[in-house]
Amino acid sequence: MSRYVPLLVLLIAIGCQTVEKPTAFVRGAKLDSVAVDRFTIGVDVAVTNPNTFDLPLPMVDYEMSIREVELLEGQANTANLVLPAGQTRSVTVPITVRYQALLELTDALLATGGEFDYRLEGEARFRPPGLPGLLGTVSAPFAFDGKLPLREALRDPKTLADPNGRRLAGELFRRFFEGR
Repeated sequence: MSRYVPLLVLLIAIGCQTVEKPTAFVRGAKLDSVAVDRFTIGVDVAVTNPNTFDLPLPMVDYEMSIREVELLEGQANTANLVLPAGQTRSVTVPITVRYQALLELTDALLATGGEFDYRLEGEARFRPPGLPGLLGTVSAPFAFDGKLPLREALRDPKTLADPNGRRLAGELFRRFFEGR
């Protein structure tokens, strides 16, 4: 019985530690890179740790939609990032948009009149200190409305090297001018 006392004391100490909920907000987003079959948007998320102890940030989940139609969802692995106590840090979340996914949304893209608004929602997931998995994770949700940099991506010659990129550019071009 006495060999379990240290474990019991540890569990009580961990249980007594309160975790204040971190916050997250998007500062902005920009086109990071263009590849043959996709482009990547770098989303700058500011996360704040109001606690008196460091918080590991193992992942950021996200979902992007255009005109309420889901375009993509994913998870950015930030396993090596630790947010220091009482500080705010920027985390760049890379979001990859494949031209194939945009082809499925051609009508929604054209209905925007050339302004490709998107909605990004997500949450930064923090792991409080303690025994692994005992306290679970604490989430900080965020949301952001922005403009999809599709025109800029389509101007890059690498886009036209991909059959889906060519199809997307051709379809948007054809349907945009047929509609006028």
